[in-house]
Amino acid sequence: MTQDELQTYIDDATKYLVERNRICEEQFQVGKYERFHEDQELESLIWTTSGVPKVAAKIQIVGTFSIKTDTWLWSWANSSILDNVKSKISQVKRFGEQHKIEKLITEKWPAEEVDAWEMTSIAAKILGAKGAYRTPSEHLFAFSVFTEIGWASSTTEYWPFDQPKNCAVISIRSIIKNGAPILRVTHDTDDHGWQFLELEAPRIEDGMVVAFDEIVNCDRSILQLADLPPGWHAWRRSVNDPWTREPEPHANETD
Repeated sequence: MTQDELQTYIDDATKYLVERNRICEEQFQVGKYERFHEDQELESLIWTTSGVPKVAAKIQIVGTFSIKTDTWLWSWANSSILDNVKSKISQVKRFGEQHKIEKLITEKWPAEEVDAWEMTSIAAKILGAKGAYRTPSEHLFAFSVFTEIGWASSTTEYWPFDQPKNCAVISIRSIIKNGAPILRVTHDTDDHGWQFLELEAPRIEDGMVVAFDEIVNCDRSILQLADLPPGWHAWRRSVNDPWTREPEPHANETD
């Protein structure tokens, strides 16, 4: 493929992706929800508002763009990305091999963000994707394409916390046994453990250890706190009040 042919292909792929993203925005309001959650094991990207899943997409991660080093890294060369969520990107690499396109077969190369979008557009066109999304993390943007997208259902698998569903968390008997509201949540600094309590300090004898998903089943509004940093706590006066987030007083203390 000549340079002119490649540029024509990139232009066509970009138009393809722009149109698909326009449809996603029009039909599903992608980009207008409070938060998103990516799960590589489930190959999913879920957008939520007030902790409630609204839209879910099946994804393939195309690659990452580093804003620190200004480089593009293909997902197939990135060991931190699970195999299942990048398996289809091998088709893009094969296309590059067939047409001798260096950028599609070189693991990592100097780039700007526009290059990342162009590679994502090519991947979207080759895979017939429904759209694409850029997710930020520290010093990185991850670029994914949607193989499927639709409204989230009540059965949509969604787990945004930094600990697994079966992780042991601390609560109290009045919440677990009597249905009292969760009014204070702490995310511990040392082991990233979680506690779900009432406003008043509990008695030791009232403490209970339960699975994380049991707590979520008690009150799904705590999904709003999934991004609460370690060393912080959140509290509210009642279940009808918004959460207030603050660092724990001891979190900033030094020995």
